[in-house]
Amino acid sequence: AGGKAGNVLMCCPGSGLRDFSFDAVFDEASTQQLVYDSSPRLLVTDFINGRNSCIFAYGQTGSGKTYTMFGPDEEAGAALGGGDTRAGIVPRACREVMGAMRERRARGLKVTLTATYVEVFGEVVSDLLNDGAAVGMWQGVAHRAVYAGDCAVLVEGEEELRRLLVKGDACKRRAATAMNERSSRAHSLLLLRCLQENGETEVVSSLCLADLGGSEQVLKSGVAGLEEEERGGGFKVKGERMVEAININIGLLSLKSCITALVEQRSHVPFNDSRLTMLLAEALGGDCRTSVVVTGSSEPRHALETLNALRFGEDCSQISTSASDSLGAAMRAVRALDADIAQLEGEIKAKERWEVVRSLRRDEQHARVDYADFLAFVAAQQPVRFNKPPLQEAMLAQFRALDETGDGWVSAEAFPRAIAALQEAGVLSEEDAAELHKEAELDPNADEQAEEVVVKTVLVGAEEERERLELLLSRRRILTGA
Repeated sequence: AGGKAGNVLMCCPGSGLRDFSFDAVFDEASTQQLVYDSSPRLLVTDFINGRNSCIFAYGQTGSGKTYTMFGPDEEAGAALGGGDTRAGIVPRACREVMGAMRERRARGLKVTLTATYVEVFGEVVSDLLNDGAAVGMWQGVAHRAVYAGDCAVLVEGEEELRRLLVKGDACKRRAATAMNERSSRAHSLLLLRCLQENGETEVVSSLCLADLGGSEQVLKSGVAGLEEEERGGGFKVKGERMVEAININIGLLSLKSCITALVEQRSHVPFNDSRLTMLLAEALGGDCRTSVVVTGSSEPRHALETLNALRFGEDCSQISTSASDSLGAAMRAVRALDADIAQLEGEIKAKERWEVVRSLRRDEQHARVDYADFLAFVAAQQPVRFNKPPLQEAMLAQFRALDETGDGWVSAEAFPRAIAALQEAGVLSEEDAAELHKEAELDPNADEQAEEVVVKTVLVGAEEERERLELLLSRRRILTGA
């Protein structure tokens, strides 16, 4: 104990003696400052220097996770001023980050810090900085929204960050159980994201601080003894505390499955099994340095739960992640694309111009034929074939039969039907019918169209540049995952 690398000798009924080795071991007399200086401070420094980091606490309910991460109460959990020795990892980390931001701004760096504070309850992710509003309403959306910054709040100063911690803490799910009078009933994650700019150089890093809900046996925590609620129809549903315990344990079970897969180096790690593991995927198997704080109870009646927590920590210690600087080839590629896009947009602006285009739109559905005029036209064009009084009278009678308005016009749709009827009646041969169709296309006066002039303005002059711009934008979307 005392913050140095050490061992925990565990004796559990049914399992005998077990020896566990950790990077640092603390007993109940250790101070919050000692815990923070052992490992979390190093990860906070990494975050300030442009590397992704994560710290999360795991253990049985009532074993001290929230106490270690935040402090014994809301006041200590938001004590960024440094005067409260009870403050946990989160307020100490926030205080150190804000101090580093002030120093770097004083040196002329442009520093932008955002905070995201969410709670995971089963498959529901809630934004604690937006009065607990749901983030993403279906599988796979919430964690993307969180890491895309959809829930992020810009942090300008230490006092503003303190207010955000207080606001988020007030929205958390808490309830008293037989094992903890201030039990967290969900998993909470505070995500700080920092952008540091110095001329053309940009460094982006993230720090995830997670307080996982405690694993619990419902008989010990007392939630199994709470009365069930009766709904309409005589059906009974589990009480609220029981549902909370189930959701917490399901998320932790998924987390254990992911840890096991990583330790055994399986080809597939089931990060998508729960919202919690989706949010922690980067910390467990990505470009991130991670520290796991395992809390346990020294009471003999909780020996089995403490043993399981220590086994979890032992498994975590066998996982290797590769943390690197955030400024990499992808960012340089995006910046190069942005430069090309800006150049193309300038060329397009210089070349493009608006032109007025007029077109004639014809409504074929309402076109009509003046059949008397048409018959006179074909008689003049082919007198031998069509200038015969009996034939002219037969055709005129057929057209009049289809003239619904009696004004000497038939619709273009009815015109071929009239010719087909004359052919069936034996008045016209197949060759005569074909000739009439040809003459109808040649008659300039017989056809009346419903027409209108359409006027529109279009951009012209930079068609090739626009195609290249769309290609570059498509490449950028692929690189950024947009």
